[in-house]
Amino acid sequence: RTRYRLKDLEASKQIPNVKLSGKEVIKGIINKKTGNLIYDVSFEIHDTSVNLRFKSCTKGWKGTNPGGDGWVVILPRAEVKGKIKIDTDEIDVKGIGYHDHNWDVRYSVTKNNHGWFWGKIYSDNYTVTWATIYKNKNIGQKQDCALDSLIQGIDYHSLMTTEVTI
Repeated sequence: RTRYRLKDLEASKQIPNVKLSGKEVIKGIINKKTGNLIYDVSFEIHDTSVNLRFKSCTKGWKGTNPGGDGWVVILPRAEVKGKIKIDTDEIDVKGIGYHDHNWDVRYSVTKNNHGWFWGKIYSDNYTVTWATIYKNKNIGQKQDCALDSLIQGIDYHSLMTTEVTI
């Protein structure tokens, strides 16, 4: 197992750009014409490597939970292509991808969080991302949460007609 020190990590606050010990792991680009996000994920650990390109098919969104922690769905739906290599075997990858990120999650927030359900629903014309957070062990009692709305994650645009060119 490879361990890195925090000082070996560089990350952008504007777009997904991450370097580890000076090596680029995630390189993000925002297409100036379309506003679409494109990023490449590349890393190698021993005899395993990943090289994937994510192209956004729809716009992302973000929200804040009542405890103050945040959730951003950067890519509710993305076209993903690339390769995964394990030992000498190379696997071509092509499919639908997703990327989200949480931040500012503190103990004071998690002590009142007893789990959540979240999911994604895709169709030709819609992408829905949803979540319900539970404030106690009684699954029937959920938090009042801005992210508990299906409407929050719906993009009413035709998802697959957005072309990404650089």
